[in-house]
Amino acid sequence: MQESVLNSYENIEDYPLYDKVKNIEKIQSEKLDTCDDIFVLYLYDVSGQTNGEYFKAVIKYIILFRECLNKYGWLKIFEKVSPVIEKEETKTLEGEALPQPKISRQILLTTEQSNQMKEEFCMLNNGEFAPEVANEFIVIFMLEYDFILSIPEAKSLTINFCGWLLLKGYTCAQISDLSQYQKGATKKINYIHQIFSIMSAAQRFSRTITWLFSRRGLQDMQI
Repeated sequence: MQESVLNSYENIEDYPLYDKVKNIEKIQSEKLDTCDDIFVLYLYDVSGQTNGEYFKAVIKYIILFRECLNKYGWLKIFEKVSPVIEKEETKTLEGEALPQPKISRQILLTTEQSNQMKEEFCMLNNGEFAPEVANEFIVIFMLEYDFILSIPEAKSLTINFCGWLLLKGYTCAQISDLSQYQKGATKKINYIHQIFSIMSAAQRFSRTITWLFSRRGLQDMQI
């Protein structure tokens, strides 16, 4: 049975982005910049440039990408400052010989770092490291959730989001396919903007997206 990515939240009101979308004006005025704040600003920005169905796909993407960033984000930080051990593996977990030896990398974490990993990455960190989990998101994470978004959709939305992060100055990191954002994705967004007609005001955005983040809305989007 396919489980909801948000099953860990007993009440959807406890989902961190739920409260954020209701306070978009505060995020804008105070220039808050945790990953969660940035996700909401991105949703707000895209909501003024797209139609309803595409916007639902973007919401699905943000929910999934956020979970992936929470899973891998801390490791992306720690691997830059902590010792890493490389180990050659010649057998599978079942003891069968591998066709070719595989090199695994293990980060040696301090107690403090291990405790940090218990906290949600997106609630505490800015967007600098977000593009660095793009590969894990497409190659590993989405294999479990491709019933929500297809892999090609996830890749396209990742290119758009990471390009937006760079354009807005939330990160200096780039992904290999970012040139597509400069050439293709921007053109696509501009085209969508021409046919769009929903949710331009912050207040209306807040009301609409709050409904989409309700249990009924999420069920409708199959999240």
